[in-house]
Amino acid sequence: MSNSVTDYVLHNKIADAKCVVLEDIEGIAKWCEGEIGVSHEVGGEGQTYIQVDVKHLPPGPLNRAYVGDWIITNEIGYKILSDEEYRSIFRVVTMNREKFAKTLRLVRLAMIEQDAHTLHHGEKDMALVAEDIAIRIMELD
Repeated sequence: MSNSVTDYVLHNKIADAKCVVLEDIEGIAKWCEGEIGVSHEVGGEGQTYIQVDVKHLPPGPLNRAYVGDWIITNEIGYKILSDEEYRSIFRVVTMNREKFAKTLRLVRLAMIEQDAHTLHHGEKDMALVAEDIAIRIMELD
């Protein structure tokens, strides 16, 4: 099984996102802990949707993700966006999560080392600290 996944990035915050499609509506509903329903429009065919627990919204039509809508989740909770809204604010990033976690640890370490080095030695030899971290990142597999 590949460790690569597709994530979606908004303002450098990673979010999981799924587009609602009929072929996988049950799986998506399970993923977001939602309930599948059908709207009963007067004089029209019912549309299938997923009722999602969107924070700060009472249950109702605003919490319905219809086919073609996107359900996103991050540390705050779930949100529903139309396809147009979604595509205007998110960018797709495919990454290996394990490698991302290792890289993030090294970047944080580099920031701490830079602060300590600058405090004790000024900016002298900072290139060596940066080069060391860059080499360690490149060696990640």
